[in-house]
Amino acid sequence: MEQLRPGNLAKALLWGLVLATISALWWTPALFPEFHAGFFSSNLGWKTVVGIYLWHVIWAVHVALIYNPLPAEELGGRVLDARRRGRHPLQPGASLTSDGIR
Repeated sequence: MEQLRPGNLAKALLWGLVLATISALWWTPALFPEFHAGFFSSNLGWKTVVGIYLWHVIWAVHVALIYNPLPAEELGGRVLDARRRGRHPLQPGASLTSDGIR
């Protein structure tokens, strides 16, 4: 948790809330037309809408914890170093170590 950056968490939560809204407005009613979900899935009950948002918030926190890119200043030197050696940093077989990309 110490590597969690507040910016990553904020972006992930915002994206999760956007996806939850799209899910409540469009995806759930389209996926279950036999239940006549109504506007914002409100005909399915408040627990369903809360569940949609809760699921997406949990997903967003996990994304924020997993996706933790290096800052540009840390990554910049490693990318340049890898390119000097003729390798792309994301090339298969390249590995990120404490002293650069190999």
